[in-house]
Amino acid sequence: MVRHNAEAVEDEKDRLARVATEEMGKTLKSAVAEVEKCASAFRYYAKRGADMLKPTKVETPAGHATARWLPMGPVLAVMP
Repeated sequence: MVRHNAEAVEDEKDRLARVATEEMGKTLKSAVAEVEKCASAFRYYAKRGADMLKPTKVETPAGHATARWLPMGPVLAVMP
């Protein structure tokens, strides 16, 4: 699914860049670069995300522990 997001962002790159230019005052060149960066991030996590979420054994002074990543809900980011 994350890979599909990368494809969707790439397919809409020009439109998304124009929106960023109109709404945020970015230059078109920097807006296109930002959209490309977002598509690249989607591809990165599509490829590596599952491994990042696997339980990990952690050595401790008392022996070991297992770190598990459990979903807690959506994340909201407010961009200035």
